[in-house]
Amino acid sequence: MALFEQKYPAVKVEVVNADQGAPEYTKLRTALQAGIGAPDVAQIEFQYIPTFTITDSLLDLRPRRAGARRWSSSPR
Repeated sequence: MALFEQKYPAVKVEVVNADQGAPEYTKLRTALQAGIGAPDVAQIEFQYIPTFTITDSLLDLRPRRAGARRWSSSPR
């Protein structure tokens, strides 16, 4: 995190440990369904990804990765 903040000093990052496993994903799903309180970025274990893709809750960031031709701020 320190390297990121050094490179991008205007970007403020708050790291929150929202638990792990089922409790974390319950909180995340609740926030997504409510439309408020969800983080901008979340780490999700591989085996839980399908439970979020069926609700169309994830954004594929591969087109926005380093080396991609162009960054678009528009959603999918």
